Amino acid sequence: MEIDLINKIRHTKKYKDFRNRVLYLNGNLCEECGLEVFSLEIHHIKKCIDILKDKKPVDLKSALSDCDEIFDLNNIICLCGYCHKQIHYPD
Repeated sequence: MEIDLINKIRHTKKYKDFRNRVLYLNGNLCEECGLEVFSLEIHHIKKCIDILKDKKPVDLKSALSDCDEIFDLNNIICLCGYCHKQIHYPD
């Protein structure tokens, strides 16, 4: 259920606006390697799935209102595709 809810969250205007704001504030620099990249990815330090498991929202509306950590700038880093992959799938 959490995976479906994460996908629904990522397709909301709130999430898209948040993501665009994060990327704008970052200035196209990977926070891991410092490379300037125009297609950065955002990475949640505390995983979205863990946030949803902690908060246990019943639907999309409650997830958007109760799961503030998903939209917390302190829980986000911007990464190039290579660095993002290394975090999720280290060698």
